[in-house]
Amino acid sequence: MERFLSKFTDRIIAASNSIKEFTVKQQKISPDKFIVIYDCASTEKFSKTLEADSVKKNLNIPIDYSVIGSVGRFVEVKGYTYLIQAAAEVIKKFPQVKFLLVGDGPLRSELEQQAIKLGIKDNVVFTGMRRDIPEMLSVMNIFVLPSALREGCPLSILEAMAMSKPVVASRLGGIPEEVSDNKSGILVPPKDPNSLANAIINLLLDKNKARELGQVGRK
Repeated sequence: MERFLSKFTDRIIAASNSIKEFTVKQQKISPDKFIVIYDCASTEKFSKTLEADSVKKNLNIPIDYSVIGSVGRFVEVKGYTYLIQAAAEVIKKFPQVKFLLVGDGPLRSELEQQAIKLGIKDNVVFTGMRRDIPEMLSVMNIFVLPSALREGCPLSILEAMAMSKPVVASRLGGIPEEVSDNKSGILVPPKDPNSLANAIINLLLDKNKARELGQVGRK
């Protein structure tokens, strides 16, 4: 149906080159039909001054704890199982760290059980669905998106960058079009919890580097 309708369509908008290439391949639609217009995050909405300490208190996170956070759907393509595995390694070196997972989905109970089995349930906070995303981002020292199978143009990364948060994400789909590796964030191979853990640990050790990544991301 989409291939048929494309014959009567002047332009098809893709939010990233990755999405364009995927659609051309899957739907056999001429690439000449496409124009790429990147998604964006409101730099006004995601720059307001927020009292992060009070947000931490409401989430029962100690003020002196570092927070590694993510916002997304708990489905297989997002790769949260690999983030939980990475979290176990990070917590071995940094016991005073909380992983803040904002969102919901069919894999939530499975991820909660995984955290229990790895002995890190007290260091992982599942918030469920939230509307106050700027507030959630305000408490994060590092934003992580561990996408595993595919990714288009994730808005959550753009929102985190708008909040000057250093990003660790999978080198997958449209993510490298958003994040410049070692300039505005750190890109790691998908489905690789060790690389994910090492990137997070390195940024926890090097706060200046983390701050620089966040500043470039905001710019």
